Amino acid sequence: MSSPRILLVDDEPDLRKIIKRGLELSGCIVDSEGNPKSVLATFRPRRYDMVILDVGMPNMDGFELYERLAKLDGQIKVCFLTAFDVEYFREFRDRFPEVPEKCFLRKPIGIRDLLNTVKSQLDTAIA
Repeated sequence: MSSPRILLVDDEPDLRKIIKRGLELSGCIVDSEGNPKSVLATFRPRRYDMVILDVGMPNMDGFELYERLAKLDGQIKVCFLTAFDVEYFREFRDRFPEVPEKCFLRKPIGIRDLLNTVKSQLDTAIA
């Protein structure tokens, strides 16, 4: 597999910048965006291997954004990031049965932990 293409969507610019840089240093190709509506306006199916989405964003949460993206690209994989307790996500298992529980990640998250999750989901070697 070539370098994984990842779309990172988080409304916190500093966090977005740190995560993007960490993923890029590990060989990923990363586009980042802070506005979910902008993502929907420009999203193209099969462009990304994975989306990493913040759950708590204004105007549209990460869950709604994922539902919309999955309708456009049924193959896309996802990791959700949140500052909320991870237990919060148990109620979403029925809503997103295709998303492994390990893909619901709590912020702050170390880049190595995020990379391990991305690597396992994409079944690829990342530095």
